[in-house]
Amino acid sequence: MRRTHTSVPFILCAAIALCMMSCEKNCRYDAFDGFWRVDEVTDLTTGITSSGNARLFMSFEYHLVKLSWLPENRTPGFLGYEYIASCKEEDGSVKFGIFYKYREEDIPAPAEYVASFGIPYNQPSSFEYSFNEGKLILENPTTRLLLTKY
Repeated sequence: MRRTHTSVPFILCAAIALCMMSCEKNCRYDAFDGFWRVDEVTDLTTGITSSGNARLFMSFEYHLVKLSWLPENRTPGFLGYEYIASCKEEDGSVKFGIFYKYREEDIPAPAEYVASFGIPYNQPSSFEYSFNEGKLILENPTTRLLLTKY
């Protein structure tokens, strides 16, 4: 007696469909998804601009934003400090939640590290965003951040 394998085509079709779905591009934050170096942080209330000195980085992925702060004197094997928050893009602005220590979500980010990015400590914040010559500009009434795709 000969058997027909009707499950083989089904499994093959399901595998192809899953592969195609996994290759879909996340278009929610497509314009600024990825890694960015913070070049400048300007306090708009005082007019003082500070350089990120290639030590501040932001990365966006879907509903998350991660701040990476690299100290000047790092020890071998130490990658720096990382803090994560939720983010939401709507109507030309991006809204950040409260930042917490990466991989230890119950520990809030230290105020001085978050302040390095011009982000208010321990409260949600919002920035309007724009792009100019490959740069991402995040701005609110008190702060302007200039970022370069990394």
